[in-house]
Amino acid sequence: MEEEQLVYKLCTYCNESKMLSEFLRRTGKRSGAGSRRGACRSCRKLRKPGQEIETPSAKIARVEDKLLTEVQRPTVQSALLKTRTALPRPLTEPAELALSRVHELAATRQGIVRMRGRTDKGRRWVQETDLATAVNLVVEHAAVVVNRNTVRRLFSNRSFREYLLKRDRYTCYFCGGYGDTIDHLLPRVKGGHTTPVNCVIACNLCNQIKAARDADEFIRSLAESRIGMMELWLQMNEAREANPDRTLLIGVDGCGGSGKSTLAERIRLAYPDVTVVHHDDFYKPRAQQRPFTPDVAEVGANFDWRRLEAQVLRPATSDRRVQEQGLGKSVAKGPGSVEAVRTGEVQVMGTGRGEVLGTGNGAKPSAGSGEEMNHCAFKAGISRPMRYQRYEWDRDAHAEWITIPQGGIVVVEGVYSLRPELVDYYDLTVWVETPRDLRLQRGLERDGEQALPFWQDWMAEEDLYMERTHPQERVRLVLAGV
Repeated sequence: MEEEQLVYKLCTYCNESKMLSEFLRRTGKRSGAGSRRGACRSCRKLRKPGQEIETPSAKIARVEDKLLTEVQRPTVQSALLKTRTALPRPLTEPAELALSRVHELAATRQGIVRMRGRTDKGRRWVQETDLATAVNLVVEHAAVVVNRNTVRRLFSNRSFREYLLKRDRYTCYFCGGYGDTIDHLLPRVKGGHTTPVNCVIACNLCNQIKAARDADEFIRSLAESRIGMMELWLQMNEAREANPDRTLLIGVDGCGGSGKSTLAERIRLAYPDVTVVHHDDFYKPRAQQRPFTPDVAEVGANFDWRRLEAQVLRPATSDRRVQEQGLGKSVAKGPGSVEAVRTGEVQVMGTGRGEVLGTGNGAKPSAGSGEEMNHCAFKAGISRPMRYQRYEWDRDAHAEWITIPQGGIVVVEGVYSLRPELVDYYDLTVWVETPRDLRLQRGLERDGEQALPFWQDWMAEEDLYMERTHPQERVRLVLAGV
């Protein structure tokens, strides 16, 4: 019997018992004198040059991959896409071959399950996970069972993205538009996994707005925000129809992280002539800032709201004075008169003939500044392009001048933009309401955990702003945080 065991060997590929001479010798340094390769000569001839022989287990794994990649979305998807409504939850048909061995999984003595897979470059990796996670990955078609202690991931990062894009046809699961980002229906922070069942394709905007909310909660908030947005579109259209040649000034206020910038971006995408002015561009330089204290006299004093009023709000309402006064009325003439400014006889930049009009408080703007031109136009009651200087946070200095054309829609968004001194300038006012914990979560995701002390002081000052001025009670429209 011992001699027969030396003469015959079982091929690991065809599972046939053959003579030892049918197997090539091993040539490694650690190989024994009688060591032979696992595949017989006949099986080795079947493979193509440069390719490995496909073992029975590899063949089963290939079939499992094919079954999972061929799973399609429900046929009702095409009908829903035409109506641009939210797609149904992406339930895949159970791949019996992949799920048949889930009950075999068991943790090792150390309480772990081994998980292996391949990187985008084809390199193999192995890591350890718990039994519950391994079962969840297999049930949601992200892995298959290799043995009772091991599972294998079916996708690399790149192949998983390609699979989802092909399955969802580059369509956002939430809004039905074009999508090319991956979003988790149940966020990972709430226990969700990166699996075909739990992941969908979403557009960049929906992905950012959804943040760490689950799909059901986000879809409910979308329904509420759509009702509010419809009311906003209605009021904007009524205001434009009443005064088609006048600049429509919209103020969007709300606490930090509530979704003001997102709302302003939606308005900009919905109308062709929208200019968005961020209140953050009017932040004071660090030398002029003061630390926040609960007994502060002026809330939001680090924002230069007076510069916002002089450079944007007043010039934006100057065309209303033109409509009220009318250009056909006879007015006094002279080098410094209103008529001179209208007809171009005075250079409003302050470098030519005529006197510069004051700001109303006795002080005159600096020559050649955009604020001077805006004040001249406002005093003259004529329509002039608005110009304001943007504050650059990284350099802690004022940057370039930005020109805003008259006659379109100007959206001023930012906290403190609807303070009592400014609220009367706006034609339409909106407050964006979002839960406090969600606002803080968005802020830390954007600025990092190290910004927590800054956000605590920032939110404390916002609370004082709401307590003293009650801006949400003075607006025409309150929208849920989108």
